[in-house]
Amino acid sequence: MAISLATFTDPIWDTPARIARDLVPKLAKNGLPPETLLNVNVPNLPFEQIKGYRVTHMGRSRFTEVFHRRTDPRGNVYYWMDGEMLMLDESDDSDIKALENGYVSLTPIWFDLTHRAVLEDFKKTWTRIAASGQNFQPLEVRSNPFSNPWNFFDER
Repeated sequence: MAISLATFTDPIWDTPARIARDLVPKLAKNGLPPETLLNVNVPNLPFEQIKGYRVTHMGRSRFTEVFHRRTDPRGNVYYWMDGEMLMLDESDDSDIKALENGYVSLTPIWFDLTHRAVLEDFKKTWTRIAASGQNFQPLEVRSNPFSNPWNFFDER
């Protein structure tokens, strides 16, 4: 079980602690299917305001990154990562919606990220491409790890 508190500021730690104390004995008694982990997301609310549990799927989101160039007191340049979360999934049964509505989300997850729906077609296509005799070129390795082809850096 992994438990996360949905906040970056002013965490209310008592709530996920109480949720974990509730869930651990239930997991010990009932278990999980093989190769399954339980991802638990808790809204940053006082325990008394939690509306209950929702079984959810993992909502799609991504972090829009901005890197700020800064200089430390010794004159060394470093980059501070900033940005915000962009939600790509607004479905009612996502973990994102459960949190927004004051529920603890329970999402069964696993480690196999293979896109099985496209695996067979991909295998046919790429087996043909690989057999075509095309030479593979190594990727260019940039000497500067902070070179920025996508303009992520904010030079303020």
